[in-house]
Amino acid sequence: MTEAHCSLVRSILGFREQKLPFTYLGVLLFRGRATCALFDGLLSKMRHSLFHWSSKMLSMGGKIFLKHHVPCSLPIYWLQVLSPPRAVVASLGKICNAFLCDNSIETRRIHWTAWEKVCYPVGEAGLGFCSFEVVVDVFSCKLWWYLRENKTIWATYMHSKYIKSNHPSLVAVDCPSAIWHRLAKIRDLAEGNIRWSLGEGLVDFWHDRWCTDVPLAALVPGSARPHMLVEEFYRTSDWDKHRLRQLLPGHIVAQILKLRIFPGLKDMMVWGVSSMGKFSVASSWAHVRCKRALFSVYTLIWSSVVPLKVSFFTWRLLHRWVPLDRHL
Repeated sequence: MTEAHCSLVRSILGFREQKLPFTYLGVLLFRGRATCALFDGLLSKMRHSLFHWSSKMLSMGGKIFLKHHVPCSLPIYWLQVLSPPRAVVASLGKICNAFLCDNSIETRRIHWTAWEKVCYPVGEAGLGFCSFEVVVDVFSCKLWWYLRENKTIWATYMHSKYIKSNHPSLVAVDCPSAIWHRLAKIRDLAEGNIRWSLGEGLVDFWHDRWCTDVPLAALVPGSARPHMLVEEFYRTSDWDKHRLRQLLPGHIVAQILKLRIFPGLKDMMVWGVSSMGKFSVASSWAHVRCKRALFSVYTLIWSSVVPLKVSFFTWRLLHRWVPLDRHL
């Protein structure tokens, strides 16, 4: 872009020209690989918000309440659009763990467990926090859902740049951008939970999940997979049985013939792990996260009639994370 074009953009939109990296709408914009140094500002803000002087006056119950409602909003806002290095994600967990266990940045006390071990629902012997690693994966699934819906300018751009006429699950990029690298890491998990409710039939015949829980390409042997849409197997109001039998085994054809088609309606993408069929962060989190066995005793100690600091002490006692001589 020439200087004249830059000047025109500045005059019309009122933007200020800055050098990368810089912050826009609260999120860091940068070029190239995401390094740990780029996220120093986020970690610093996280420490400041958690270890503010007023936090020293909080009981353990107050810390848990504050941790649930306030400080996590900043990193979660960033994690929706950025995928930081693992070291940064680990540092976020360490900061949160230090907030629960320490009185200040200078005073370090015994950390009885790692942050990841408390990031479970209270019924699974956790404290109800979310693991930052899981949060990254959940928001990556959300981005993949938006990509597959293809209803936004961003999705249209990604289709034009990377996908073109290919199926998204088959695209291989030699030099991917950071965002495509993030999508590629979550692709198998996210795509495996997307189903299609047929309407006009603009759905990939071989690679989309529209009649079984796996693509037809994985069920039918053979290497030749010409690009086909499901609509090509429609007649006026029924299936083209003859053409289906030319390509598919009889038991799969029988399963397809049970499906009703609505050529006058739009195809609908369905999120398989949601009861409503729509993507939600909650349903994705429940699917992505690791699960542990449920213990009713842990649910009871976090009753609303019990003070949080008492519940927390009882929780530590059940885990044997109390400063007794034999535990030190």
